[in-house]
Amino acid sequence: MNLIKQMTAVGLALAFLATPVAAFADTSYQLPVQMQKADGSGQVSVGNGALKQIAEVTVKDNGHTDYTVYVRPIQMQGLTGHLTKLFIYQGKDKVEAREVAHSGEYNKALSFSREKARESSIKGAVWVDAMDELAGGGAGAGEQDAILQFDWQKAKEVAKTSSASGKVQPVGTDPIQVFVKGQKLSFDSQPVIQNSRTLVPLRAIFEALGATVQWDNASRTVTAQKDGHKIGLTIGKSQATVDGQIKTLDVPASIQNGRTLVPLRFIGEAFGNQVNYEKVAGIAVIDIR
Repeated sequence: MNLIKQMTAVGLALAFLATPVAAFADTSYQLPVQMQKADGSGQVSVGNGALKQIAEVTVKDNGHTDYTVYVRPIQMQGLTGHLTKLFIYQGKDKVEAREVAHSGEYNKALSFSREKARESSIKGAVWVDAMDELAGGGAGAGEQDAILQFDWQKAKEVAKTSSASGKVQPVGTDPIQVFVKGQKLSFDSQPVIQNSRTLVPLRAIFEALGATVQWDNASRTVTAQKDGHKIGLTIGKSQATVDGQIKTLDVPASIQNGRTLVPLRFIGEAFGNQVNYEKVAGIAVIDIR
């Protein structure tokens, strides 16, 4: 009898080991965030005016969490203030958030990591150069503690990345979904497929890639720049320029329903990114990294 039990136990163990385990996924969210006073009153701090009210948060399969917040200059007491540093308390220590290049109105992205998932309140400290000046000292003289308050009840899931394959998974039912570095892009008009090539709204893709973009209405030309690289496209023309060199497009930029659309793969690769395309459950998933 004991031998039978032992054999049964071994069989069950082998069956368990042979059963494939579902791969966990990193899940990315966009959710509301406020910078509040550190006194626990729930009142917003002066620095809240610099903060974009939507944060990007990725919860890893091991529970660790990456946060990214975006800031812009603010006006205070007749001065233009720039949030120069963000520190996050880890116990008694303060850890400086990493600065990530970003363009647009919110011209600085600050990222930090936590070991816990889905924290609502995270204590930190900020340096704002205008506050330093008002305090009459150098950098950090006007340091203020603050609380970053995240509203997880209003979190919007924007991407899943398989820990086994590293590939993003579609979110929702949009027939064409575009991800940049794991973050799903939102468009004011849907991407289209033309001659087997995907065209996307101009401004959304360039801003997601961190490029500055200019539009010349007279020549109907789009010019985008990033990290010393320059791209030029003209509406309806099958030739474009990349750093002064002429390139032939499979599909030209076009205007449809009042929106300027540009070829996604060309834009991504021209700025040195890898562009992956696959169909998942009938949904076209394009991942730019």
